[in-house]
Amino acid sequence: MTSDVTRVGATDPEQRTAPILGEGEQFSPELDLQTGVCRFNGAAFPLGTCVQSGAGRLHCVERGLWVRTGP
Repeated sequence: MTSDVTRVGATDPEQRTAPILGEGEQFSPELDLQTGVCRFNGAAFPLGTCVQSGAGRLHCVERGLWVRTGP
């Protein structure tokens, strides 16, 4: 089985990564967010991108947030 989802590994605390929220979780308006991209370990991904981080899948959504969408 082939997957077209980019594997990004675990977050690196030394690199810039956008906030990661669980499904249904609300974000704080005080967060320092970008528009148009989500960052993961310093790399920029456009809105709508899905990536694989460990066993979980993340979806880049509005305001530059990652949302956990499951395995």
